[in-house]
Amino acid sequence: PSQFAQTDFATLVRQLFEPIFGHLGFALVRPPKSEEHLPHFLLQSPGGGPTLATCLAYRWNRNLDGKDDKDAERPAENPSATVVSLLEKGESRWAVVTNGKLWRLYSAEAHSRATNYYEIDLQEILAETGAAASSPGDAFPFFWLLFRREAFTERETDWDGGRLKLGFLDLLLRQSQQYAKELGESLKRRVFEDIFPHLAQGFITYIRTQEGGQTEFAEPQLASIFQGTLTLLYRLLFLLYAESRNLLPVREVRGYFEGSLT
Repeated sequence: PSQFAQTDFATLVRQLFEPIFGHLGFALVRPPKSEEHLPHFLLQSPGGGPTLATCLAYRWNRNLDGKDDKDAERPAENPSATVVSLLEKGESRWAVVTNGKLWRLYSAEAHSRATNYYEIDLQEILAETGAAASSPGDAFPFFWLLFRREAFTERETDWDGGRLKLGFLDLLLRQSQQYAKELGESLKRRVFEDIFPHLAQGFITYIRTQEGGQTEFAEPQLASIFQGTLTLLYRLLFLLYAESRNLLPVREVRGYFEGSLT
């Protein structure tokens, strides 16, 4: 990677992008420069054929989420915004955005085209050690599986009672959306059928402990318990979500961690 840090873009294309895309099974084709928001490259099968994906390629380790004054070729370009414009044009349903180190896969069918993407740090997974893998063999197959030409090539596939022309990535995306829907329904059932009554029972038990075991609850008090349970539930969800994303310092064992749920 150090050899590419000071490499000009043309050399980077010749020494890095063309060989990598070649091994992935693509021909890297430059589109005619006649329109605004054109991809830097078209990813096609060797020997021609339809465009399987568009590609935005930048200098080594360039910022992919905004402008970058160190980019001599396109300093004012925002890759995450440019790729959305490309997908909206409909030339291809898939786009690859890369700075050599990071490789991102974007779909036109994603819920949020700008922020919903799959990213792989190629430098990290090829390193001997790293946060994502203990060895290159652990994570590299994901890069090969998802970025190779065969992943984009459409084939006749059984789906939802019919036959559709889908690529591996199309099928993976549809299956992921189906799984997410099923997971959401399952989570909703668990929250409101199992967890919610359990939390509400806590309020009821506490009130009866304070006021006597035979306490009867009027409608206003039941409504108050309902609102209290909702408040507690959503505070828990907010807290656990923030901790899972490291938005709160949950790893500070002698600090925040001691008082998290408390």
